Amino acid sequence: MEFLGPLANHIDTLQAVAIPGEEASLSASESAAASKQLGIITEEAAGFVEALRRIIEQAEKPGRILICGSLYSGRCGARLRRNPAKGRGFLKSLHNLCWD
Repeated sequence: MEFLGPLANHIDTLQAVAIPGEEASLSASESAAASKQLGIITEEAAGFVEALRRIIEQAEKPGRILICGSLYSGRCGARLRRNPAKGRGFLKSLHNLCWD
């Protein structure tokens, strides 16, 4: 999680999520420990949707959500590559979760 160092001053909070079935994924607790060492307020989430809900519920003002690490490439990217139509459905579900 070395890539977080330069971003740490720009991150309000971090939701750490593990990716089931991805061998290269850190556990949520490993990710949380690494980000806490950088002084980032961090929580572990059971999954991607829970993490997004927490971010949205805890937000005090509009902002941006950065999805990074193997979560994007492992979860979102794989779905888009396997089935572009389902991938678009997945992105629409994310949109609905965030703005409905």
